[in-house]
Amino acid sequence: VESGPVSSWGGIAGASLATVSRPIELKAPCNRVSGAFRINGDWGQFNNGLIQLANAVSLIVERRGALALGSAPKVVANYLRSSGEDLAMAAVRPWVCTDPNVPTTEAMQAHEVFYHAEHSADSRLRDARVVANLFAMLQQKYRPELEAFEEAHGLAKGYNAVHMRGLENRCVHEPIPNILADAVNPFLGRPVTTMDICRCEPDYIRAYLRSMNADESLPVVLAHDNQQPIEAARIIYNFGAVSFFHANDNTPFSSEEVVIIDMLLLMRAKAVVLNPMSSLSGIVEKVRFAVQPPVPAVPFKDLAQDIEHREPHNNG
Repeated sequence: VESGPVSSWGGIAGASLATVSRPIELKAPCNRVSGAFRINGDWGQFNNGLIQLANAVSLIVERRGALALGSAPKVVANYLRSSGEDLAMAAVRPWVCTDPNVPTTEAMQAHEVFYHAEHSADSRLRDARVVANLFAMLQQKYRPELEAFEEAHGLAKGYNAVHMRGLENRCVHEPIPNILADAVNPFLGRPVTTMDICRCEPDYIRAYLRSMNADESLPVVLAHDNQQPIEAARIIYNFGAVSFFHANDNTPFSSEEVVIIDMLLLMRAKAVVLNPMSSLSGIVEKVRFAVQPPVPAVPFKDLAQDIEHREPHNNG
């Protein structure tokens, strides 16, 4: 399967489970598995757990489905709270058998699963579809909140989105992908800098959107981690941007739910400016790629490739 270039265009507002759940390969029936694969321990944040989930599926598929998946990554189950284990396991059932009662015959520590990555086009597309399936379910769960926010802020007919992520001040020390610079520089009129990317400078946002031929007249949604309040205020001032994070400071949503809804808003946007240093941005792009035909755009961190060998960022 040819995966094609990644895309920052489209969104999942109209995506159904049927759109994202079609496996590349047929799974083995549960009555034919020889044992279960289990993820031991806990490692990283929610984004890292999503990578572990996709990689666990790939590990089983590599064995031609001879194993069941006996457990979801703990960080994903914990992040999604009471429904976490069930949601995560339901998301992978198009690809693998899930049965907690099958005896464990193979296990790996969570960090080992995280660093296990297949690099084939089939594997990368499968990774994207696994995570997209989970977010299609989360979209159904939070659809009332998403649609209420979009209606209240005039977003129902479409919007662009920006993900700003400082990575605990480490973002500015990351290398700039050449392919991003090649795409954005002609529209920026100068070489892009890490300050542009990490602080989402207004000129950079406009150049990024123009590199995708996006409709700049659309309203803007800003998703961020509140680590750069001055920069966030500048984006809100320059673009009239709205932010679910700030709009819901006094609501009953947990911090985990705000992150999930922010991610869904990024996925539902017409065009989105993402951070190539952020695994959260990478997961958003993977989901968008899984449910929409690809068009040439600015690519960034792959869900199952280019993983830095360092401590995971906090939700980023």
